[in-house]
Amino acid sequence: MIYIIGSLKNPNIPVVASALRADGHHVFDEWYACGPDADRHWKEYHQQYGHDFRTAMVTDFTNHAFDFDREHMMMSDTGILVLPAGKSGHLELGWMIGKAKRGIIYMEQEPEEWDLMYRFAELVIGPVEDLLRVF
Repeated sequence: MIYIIGSLKNPNIPVVASALRADGHHVFDEWYACGPDADRHWKEYHQQYGHDFRTAMVTDFTNHAFDFDREHMMMSDTGILVLPAGKSGHLELGWMIGKAKRGIIYMEQEPEEWDLMYRFAELVIGPVEDLLRVF
């Protein structure tokens, strides 16, 4: 299975996932269904009850959501980080590479900030037609 990694605000997530599915691959990107403001809503929900970040990180909901994503990451043999992405996505790709899973970084255009540590990934690739050729 291919685990798509990225930002809830990145409109390229379903584009990349759909192209891989159309090419016959089993893809997991269901986390994207939460919508672009899920993290903000989660934060506001906890703040209205006076919770800080560390408290919100260990609730039943966050344990469930974390376990759901981690389970799919463990079942996957490949992680594709679709840029632009934030801290969470980079942590997920690093975890997958650390577990000896295939790690790929996908970008449509030159990144705003360059990072030589992207060399930890097997490939840095784009556009989607090039990505499909590596499977």
